[in-house]
Amino acid sequence: MSNNIPSLGTVFVSYAREDRERVRTLVDHLSSQFSIWWDADIEPGTWFRQAIDEQLDEAACVIVVWTKHSVGKQFVSDEANRGLSRGVLVPVVLDKDVKIPVGFGEIQFIDLSDWQQTESAEMAKLVKRVQSLVERGPSPRFQYAPLETDVWMVENSLQATAELRELTARIRSLGEILVPGSAPAADLLGALKEVGNTYRAVNTAITSFITPAVEQGPVDAKPFVEMERGSLLTTIKNGRGHCSRLLAYYGRYGGLRDWLKTKASAEMLANVDEVFSRLGTADGDLFAQLVQIGDLLTSESRAITNLLLAGQEAAARKRILAGRKKLEPLEQQLSTAMNELQQVAESLGYAEPV
Repeated sequence: MSNNIPSLGTVFVSYAREDRERVRTLVDHLSSQFSIWWDADIEPGTWFRQAIDEQLDEAACVIVVWTKHSVGKQFVSDEANRGLSRGVLVPVVLDKDVKIPVGFGEIQFIDLSDWQQTESAEMAKLVKRVQSLVERGPSPRFQYAPLETDVWMVENSLQATAELRELTARIRSLGEILVPGSAPAADLLGALKEVGNTYRAVNTAITSFITPAVEQGPVDAKPFVEMERGSLLTTIKNGRGHCSRLLAYYGRYGGLRDWLKTKASAEMLANVDEVFSRLGTADGDLFAQLVQIGDLLTSESRAITNLLLAGQEAAARKRILAGRKKLEPLEQQLSTAMNELQQVAESLGYAEPV
């Protein structure tokens, strides 16, 4: 570190080498209040890129210094993008009329082009934004990619929902032979509720994440602070279904399967056995893939909180709405799946939500 000031989090400074002396002046000024890290702190013999990556990943705040030199440096844009993905980027402009690279325009920058190495309104603004992030401490060791650019978790959840829908569709025909309101019908309903509970828990978490941005007025940081602390995971964990219960409904003595052995054809029984055998492993894959959405939204909530606490409400709202668009196919899939289960429940003589 460039100083020994105690701090909950480190401030990483990204810049172009051509601007080192100008940036040194800024670093010296901020070092009286924060623990600053920039590449001048790298010890001789240290693997340069590894040292930078480690500090960048753990930094509570990333200051990118935009100048006529740095806007053309790919590594500066890459470092800034990594800070932006976590919502901890604080841009500073040292040259007037500099053209900020595409992708960073929605983040409000601090204009220090006229800074005279003294306290000023812009410097006070910079200190305030940095302080709001530093007080939150270092970033978690592992974070997911931004929701908007996620390439597999949402898709995995879509595929898991599609497979669950296909499995439950294969046992809808049981409604034709089960007596509505009977004990076997109640067993089937109970089993389907375990699937429906998982759908509903994930859908509720998604709605909780999106709602603060679509309501009227400023985006409140408090819900996202709660979400990053695990409220979404708690919602899913407490609300989701479980395979052990699902199998208990199907296989209990004198239950649904025993009834089917006397009433259903061998072909139908084999089909239902196969479906429940697959559903019996859902905790480890299909349900798990849906539950991971909670991890993704928790990580995303931390980035949103960072943006809001740093006064970047427009960027935070834009990020939430971009996430909403990304999640729309999954929301629609979950809604359709829940409606299908409700139709089965009604055919079994039950009107309450599945």
